[in-house]
Amino acid sequence: MVTGKYKIALVNFLKGTNTTKDYAFALFDDSTNIDDCVLCDTNYGYQVAKVVNKELKAKMDALVADDKEMMIYRVLAEKNPEMAAMLDEYAKLNV
Repeated sequence: MVTGKYKIALVNFLKGTNTTKDYAFALFDDSTNIDDCVLCDTNYGYQVAKVVNKELKAKMDALVADDKEMMIYRVLAEKNPEMAAMLDEYAKLNV
């Protein structure tokens, strides 16, 4: 179990069979940035990986995706009465 103050970094390993798959690791150094190389303790020993994303950016991207989706619904609702009615109903359910 990992304890202490940390963030989550998504990394891609530089060597191995899954170099394009994202893996989540605890990040204890706040000065680490995207594209930095880090040493990860894995089931197969220590491996070098490249940071491809950080927890904060991932959360921001998720919020942007949600807002973008709602913006599309609103634009469609302006032109489509059926969509407007569904959006109104949705808004009432999520108050």
